[in-house]
Amino acid sequence: MEFDPEKTLERCREEGADQAELYIKNEKSLNIEIEKKEIKYVKSDELWGVGIRVIVDGKPGFSSTTNPSEINRKITDAVKHAGKNQKTLKTLGKPGRTPEVKGIYSKEVAEQEYKDILPGVKQMIESANQGRSRSTSGNASAATAQTKIINTNGVNVNSETTMMQASISTIAGEGENTSTSYEFQYSRQNDIDYSWIGSQASKMAVKSLSGQKTTSGEKEVVLRPIALTSLLSSTLIPSLNAREIQKGRSKAKQLMNTQIAPEQLKITDDGTLEGGLNSRETDDEGTPSQKNGLIENGVLKKAMHNLKTSQKKGVESTGNGVRPSYGALPEISPRNLVIEPQTQTENLHTEDTIVVRSVLGAHTANQASGDFSVGTNEAFVVKDGDLQPVKGIMVSGNIFELLQDIIEIGDDVRKIGNTVTPSVKTKLRIST
Repeated sequence: MEFDPEKTLERCREEGADQAELYIKNEKSLNIEIEKKEIKYVKSDELWGVGIRVIVDGKPGFSSTTNPSEINRKITDAVKHAGKNQKTLKTLGKPGRTPEVKGIYSKEVAEQEYKDILPGVKQMIESANQGRSRSTSGNASAATAQTKIINTNGVNVNSETTMMQASISTIAGEGENTSTSYEFQYSRQNDIDYSWIGSQASKMAVKSLSGQKTTSGEKEVVLRPIALTSLLSSTLIPSLNAREIQKGRSKAKQLMNTQIAPEQLKITDDGTLEGGLNSRETDDEGTPSQKNGLIENGVLKKAMHNLKTSQKKGVESTGNGVRPSYGALPEISPRNLVIEPQTQTENLHTEDTIVVRSVLGAHTANQASGDFSVGTNEAFVVKDGDLQPVKGIMVSGNIFELLQDIIEIGDDVRKIGNTVTPSVKTKLRIST
């Protein structure tokens, strides 16, 4: 059965919907899985799905399907769901001027085949297996996604994006001592550096061997991009979610328009970032993408909204309505949370500074208070200008105190999921 979006919207109205929206996703991907030094399997996938959201008497309903022949039944389900729903939604998205977003599609990536990716994957494996380091697992993929959002208010937007990624995990041994590491890259373009990924994972696993103990106490700590992203994802990002603020589950409500960090800190959420991993012309509700200043000169300025929370507060959506998939309703999430770089990262590595590359257990942080206590997988102390491994340390603090205590911000920017950040030097509690 051929799927017709316009006729589907008409059918929604015939079933009793006052407003209706279709979120249509078509994804193609090529995936390569690595086990130890070998390619375990290669798999290609293609997925088509549609999410149907309706409003009936001010109440939303939702259903989804991957089968076009089920559309009529799913429309009925969505309308019935709205009739039973106690939640409200005034209106779906309305047309707006969409920005031009560069660097999110590559014809090269869209046309990638197994034979095109294989040489890079082999190079990554070879680079990871050097000296005392061995690869344990890894993967690589190339994907293309076509997204269409259309509703009865006149929104009708189409977007095509690509994504490549590669990662590898390593283990290094020295006598009875072992240590692990991993490295990865994501890009919208065909520019993954497979050799660097493997070499870096190998280098860091070896460098973490024979870690020594250090002392407990409050110390200056450099959080590398991977570690910082983990903490932000479990603390600051939920705190700036308007839904959490409206439910009284975020300290940000009391801190809005106050100085929460040094003036050097600037954090924006940019759905238009060139080459951004979550950049697109609109969010997943059809709201035009924009650049939002969340923290400006250390002052907390704005929270992130989707249509539902913005209507509740009586403001415009910030373009942060993001769906985990076609089969889910829009949540609130950053598009590309960007921390502006400042100085050379090497300047952050002063004597006795603790440097943390990755953390364990960030998901256990208290999202309401911002408190966290995490283990470290790769941590070092600066001695005579060199990074010496340390072991068995916990890092704890509060995200708002972490921001307030920022000493310096580096320039080693990395794109990691929905975060784009360099290293940050601050003060945290270290326990052994």
